[in-house]
Amino acid sequence: MAFWGFCVSIAGCLVWYWYHGMRLGVALAVLVLMFSWFLVYARVVAQGGVTVVRNMWVMPQVIEGIAGAGVFSRPGAVIASMQNLLLMEMPSTVLAPMAMNAFRISQVFKKRRRLFVPALFAAILVAMACTGYIVLSQAYRHGAVNFGDTWPVQQLPKATFGEAQRIINFESTPHSRFYLRPFSIGVVGMGSLMFMRARFYWWPIHSLGLLCLSSWNMSNRLWFPFFLGWLAKASIMRFAGGR
Repeated sequence: MAFWGFCVSIAGCLVWYWYHGMRLGVALAVLVLMFSWFLVYARVVAQGGVTVVRNMWVMPQVIEGIAGAGVFSRPGAVIASMQNLLLMEMPSTVLAPMAMNAFRISQVFKKRRRLFVPALFAAILVAMACTGYIVLSQAYRHGAVNFGDTWPVQQLPKATFGEAQRIINFESTPHSRFYLRPFSIGVVGMGSLMFMRARFYWWPIHSLGLLCLSSWNMSNRLWFPFFLGWLAKASIMRFAGGR
């Protein structure tokens, strides 16, 4: 049931993209990149124990860099930019990590587990309705431009439609080009870490650390303290023992 529901949902997304002017191949590439990020993000947050991570690449720019300028139609550029900013640049809107943690917690409860998924969906709908009403009511009452957080009401719309306008006008930037050498280094590095972690039990470095390192909030604030904590733990376990 879950598999066929997923297939129907993907088909619905493709039809929706195509109906609004996006080419079918580009729509498929958008969905593949987005769902790949969703899975990686859920795994990093749920297994790594971090609150949030940020990707350092822009989905429309990756597709444009590989396929070349002009790959997006005008409506497709707007749709891809909105999907990227809302679902990838703002990872707090992605519910996959929270759902994964919730399913893990639900394993503790043995009774009425069939009610968990309906309760989860009901909680999401109630949260969306409440937050939408609060934000819109405050925006119309006090003015959205007067909010203390200017990102969702000023910077986010400018970034979204500015990126779409850049794609429509065929304006190239260093970020919209595909660089084979850094991409190859990333593939080889991540593949090597995953192989060593799966093949040798004594290998201490996890591949999730490399993914977290590319996030600005992790690399600027948390990565080095985490490294010091791991180094202290490894040194104590190595020279002093578990006791």
